[in-house]
Amino acid sequence: MKFHISFLLLVFIMTSSSTCIAGSHWYENGTLHKASVAEWNKATYENKLATAADWLLTTPQAKAKIQIDGSIDILKPYAVKLVECINDATSDKGYGKMSVVEWASSCLMLIRW
Repeated sequence: MKFHISFLLLVFIMTSSSTCIAGSHWYENGTLHKASVAEWNKATYENKLATAADWLLTTPQAKAKIQIDGSIDILKPYAVKLVECINDATSDKGYGKMSVVEWASSCLMLIRW
């Protein structure tokens, strides 16, 4: 009986954790919109990527690409570039207290968005 309960518990845990992973998307749950550079630099890559997707979605170019392609996944390479640009611009330069959105705006211009 203990084996059956343990086995069922293990199956439940494995199923529910895989559901959570499968249910999350690269563009969801970004929380860095009002972050400082210091907070950005400490954040996970996934959070940065999702936040970058949100910033891209404010541009007419992104909206047009999604409309043509039919999927937000068309934006992922651009979100990756945006994260890289912000990371490169802000790492180890003493900008910790500045708002990261200012750097995001500059990077959007640099990558021509």
